[in-house]
Amino acid sequence: MEHTGLLPRLIQFAEFKLDTRAGELRNGELVLQLSQQPLQILYLLLEHPGELVAREEVRTKLWPDGTFLDFEDGINHAVRRLRDALGDSAETPRFIQTVPRRGYRFIYSIDRVEALPEPGVSQVPAALVSPEVSRASAPPLVSGAAALIFHPPAGHASCF
Repeated sequence: MEHTGLLPRLIQFAEFKLDTRAGELRNGELVLQLSQQPLQILYLLLEHPGELVAREEVRTKLWPDGTFLDFEDGINHAVRRLRDALGDSAETPRFIQTVPRRGYRFIYSIDRVEALPEPGVSQVPAALVSPEVSRASAPPLVSGAAALIFHPPAGHASCF
């Protein structure tokens, strides 16, 4: 399912690539099987990196008004499936931090960069490129598409 929110088409964090247009999460070339609810939670967390996303906001995103079910169990189950796909854990989070009884936070730090231009196309202004990410070290991106590259916070091993 295509995501129509604030995210660019391609997002990369650690060894994962998310294509928001295709609704696919990849680990390298392997497309991960992720159902709609965990994928929607990932979109929501990536729209607000480093910020607390309240459980109520997750509930509103996943289930419209008038839906009757155990939301708490549903949210917990969807976050657990997302963590399983990412190889993450609540006890030692790498990507998703739980704030007990309040919500979740995507904890991988983010640099926003533009995709590298095709030959003959004007260059991206240096002010848009993070000093930590050079054109030579950035992973290849789809030409002309905006992307996010996530870098691990201090104290976490890099996967690049």
